[in-house]
Amino acid sequence: MYNLRGSDPGKREAVAETVIVRAARAFGEGLARHDPRGRLELDDLTLSAMREHSEDLRNRGDEIAGSRWYPRPDR
Repeated sequence: MYNLRGSDPGKREAVAETVIVRAARAFGEGLARHDPRGRLELDDLTLSAMREHSEDLRNRGDEIAGSRWYPRPDR
């Protein structure tokens, strides 16, 4: 399609990535234009996952490491 058979493999990968990103962007823009509910807002999953993981570790501190991390209030 792009006549890249004899070219550098790195160049082929870069062209492939560019084509994929452009197609995904065009698809997303098409969805945004035709969605009657308006713009779709996505949660930043990285931040929410990190927050949830940290809270879980804090809640399980005694179970995981005893009282070394979070001293108990009665001591």
